[in-house]
Amino acid sequence: MSEIPERLMIPMALAIVCVVVVVLGALFPSVLALSTLVSAFQTISILLATFALLIGVVSTLLKHGKVVTQRKENWPYSLWLFFLICFMFVTGLISPIGTHPWFKWVFKNVQQPIDIGIYALLPCYLFLIAYKGFRIRNIPSALFVCAAFFTMMLNAPIGYAIWPGLPAIGDWVQSVPGLAGSRGIMFGIGLGLIFLLVRVVIGKEKSIAGG
Repeated sequence: MSEIPERLMIPMALAIVCVVVVVLGALFPSVLALSTLVSAFQTISILLATFALLIGVVSTLLKHGKVVTQRKENWPYSLWLFFLICFMFVTGLISPIGTHPWFKWVFKNVQQPIDIGIYALLPCYLFLIAYKGFRIRNIPSALFVCAAFFTMMLNAPIGYAIWPGLPAIGDWVQSVPGLAGSRGIMFGIGLGLIFLLVRVVIGKEKSIAGG
């Protein structure tokens, strides 16, 4: 095990204990003590994630509050954001939590339209990527274009109108080579996670503790 700085000893020890307990809990789910510890760790992780989200909200309020007080460029937008965050935070905590009419109105009439607008921009970027990716330069790019074409014909109603066999070919492309490729990617991700866990356990992965 590589030498660990003294300031990282406690975070690394906690990380190693958590990793070992979670892995053992997954390997031996019938052991009650391990299952209880894993459940406790999951609850703690949810609490930590919630606390991190709260820190993000406070940090955003401080940053935009400074912009408003100093009248920097575009400060009215910061004021509007500051007001909305405070408004949603206060109304969201009114009992019963998350069901206040004002909270639901702002979520439905402000946040949802903004989310829909942002998601509506994604097809533009997808079309641009498709335009650049569908240029046939060699055999791999030709195979990619063919696979993408048959997959689109599977999901587009026009595919069946052109020829009933197009959706069938698209289904085969998605179910056989597409599934094989996705499983290969997931297998690689799994190996990467195992490698990361081993590095944590032997004390070589210090980035999780701020090293």
